[in-house]
Amino acid sequence: MAILILEDKVVGSFSQISVGCGSKWLSGECKGYGYGLTEYWTVSKEVLEVALNKTSLKNETEKFVWINYPTKAKTCKGDSGGPVICRLGKKSVFSGVISRLFGNVKNSDVDYCIHSLAAGITTSYSIFEYIHQLPKDAKDYILGHVNFCFGGTMRLLAALLLATVASAAMFDLEQLKEFGEGLEDLFDKDKFESLLSGGKVKDLINNLKNSTQNTKNTLHLASSLHGKIHPSHTEDLSHFFKYIIQFGKEYDSNSTVSDRFTKFQNSLKRVAQRQQENPLAEYGVTKFSDLTVEEFRANFTGIKNVSDIQALHEDATPATPIRSKRSVSPASFDWRSKNGVTPVKDQKQCGCCYAFAAVGAIESQYKIKNKKDIDLSEQQAISCTYEQSAYDNNGGCDGGSSPGVLRYAIDKGLTTEANWKYTSGDNLQVPSCQSKPVAFKISKQQQLPQDNEDNTAKVVATVGPVVTYVDADQMMDYKSGILDAPKPSGGWQINHGVLIVGYGSANGVDYWVIKNSWGTGWGESGFVRIRRGKNSLQVADYNYAVYA
Repeated sequence: MAILILEDKVVGSFSQISVGCGSKWLSGECKGYGYGLTEYWTVSKEVLEVALNKTSLKNETEKFVWINYPTKAKTCKGDSGGPVICRLGKKSVFSGVISRLFGNVKNSDVDYCIHSLAAGITTSYSIFEYIHQLPKDAKDYILGHVNFCFGGTMRLLAALLLATVASAAMFDLEQLKEFGEGLEDLFDKDKFESLLSGGKVKDLINNLKNSTQNTKNTLHLASSLHGKIHPSHTEDLSHFFKYIIQFGKEYDSNSTVSDRFTKFQNSLKRVAQRQQENPLAEYGVTKFSDLTVEEFRANFTGIKNVSDIQALHEDATPATPIRSKRSVSPASFDWRSKNGVTPVKDQKQCGCCYAFAAVGAIESQYKIKNKKDIDLSEQQAISCTYEQSAYDNNGGCDGGSSPGVLRYAIDKGLTTEANWKYTSGDNLQVPSCQSKPVAFKISKQQQLPQDNEDNTAKVVATVGPVVTYVDADQMMDYKSGILDAPKPSGGWQINHGVLIVGYGSANGVDYWVIKNSWGTGWGESGFVRIRRGKNSLQVADYNYAVYA
């Protein structure tokens, strides 16, 4: 994708795969698409510069050259003209635009940025690909300030464009450098093919740093797939290699490697589809990308199915909407900036999100009240509500109910993690309930009115973080941004418990800030933003406030 900067705004112009034009731009056979996509998205020049200052380019900004010349392209405001940014030197960082769309430009500097063809089309000079190579905080800063100014057909084209970006920028070379030298060859299809054909891949694998021997053995098994797969799948295999390295995957047989590779390929297709459907978020490869959706649900969620949820809560009396001294809730609120959220944890391969969400809410109440952190025991919450009718007959690693855990914390209180460490995530076993010193008890829980997100926002701002249930399927491939996925044809399927810790808006889009339990390496450092006000992922149906 080429990037044009007009009137101090970064404006996306076109993408080869999105519009299917390629070199036809130069012959005039493809008309109109480029003009339309110049209205795709904008961020201010200042935003871009702040993001660059978060990178190694911080001391190289003087090498960026702003070139002004008249164009017929329009910004979101309909203004014409403006500068193009490029980097003069051996490598262009931000590509220019082709003369076909914007007139014949004779300036040699501009020609340099443009190169000989439509610079930026699916090349390493694309700013969007470059954005995906930035450190996460810089990338999030840019994408978090995007302004959308399109509709109808333009939304479809933009979605296709983002799908292209997602498939092209799954991995970050900088993230892989910690594992050794020479890994840049994995990012070049021809060089990767040469590694496999020439047998040099063995040396690359054996020289890896910070990788276990089991991971290296897995890579050796994966290399045997070369020659068994169709040549068109070689690029997917290179992605699979990078995936195994980055996430430390360990498979013990050729059949397992083959099976996981097939599932990984299916994940790449699913990522592209989800990116097309939800351009407000970034989807990509995660630690779950070698799983089917069914495997993911079984091992990394943990809320009982909808019928069980309804049965558990049918006798509950929903709270009336909260009355606040504030006539209007704050426009945004985030307990992370107000010393009200404890660190993100990892439930691992135990379906016990219900416990992590509830314990997270309890920890937040302690922190808000006492102005300091506490690490409470999820293992106690799991073990002491396991098959206990008074606490919803929770199922250990096979799912359960957050209100059951909250009732236990009201009745008995919870001990600290130091007194009872979490082990179910490692062995999937549920140890017997034990008597431990009580570190903290809560006074009550309250089920909030369904489908009233304004009221939930008031509770979050005035009481504290709120436990909620969602359909986590979309979160499987989530990297960053705002989840605003279309409702599935079969409806949402509640399966995961999480914690609402705040809310806000970005470029006119309201969202919830949600703390998850899949570790800090997932999502936005362990958090996810979900569209607010539309019951996205069914976030508005089952919500529980906790009181110290």
